[in-house]
Amino acid sequence: MSRRGWLLLAAWIALLALGVMWVQGHLRISGDLRLFMPAPKTEGQRLLVQNIGESPASRLLLLAIEGDATSRLAAMSSQLAAGLGAANTMFAGVALELAF
Repeated sequence: MSRRGWLLLAAWIALLALGVMWVQGHLRISGDLRLFMPAPKTEGQRLLVQNIGESPASRLLLLAIEGDATSRLAAMSSQLAAGLGAANTMFAGVALELAF
């Protein structure tokens, strides 16, 4: 590769590194559902938005497993529930609900 090619490669890598540093400094990740809702305009809306962010439902995770035979899906669901519930301190409760 020529000297010009190496300089372009170095400039590209430097630009990419600067972009990564900017993203790291400005990226904000949140699980707060209130960020996806429009700004409240009335007192009732403000109360609703506040309760959505602080209620137990804001920490609820629902999973749906689809796309295979019913028996295979049931087995996968049971294995997933057992893995999430057994000796895992990250989850307060794991429930298995089969809906066919």
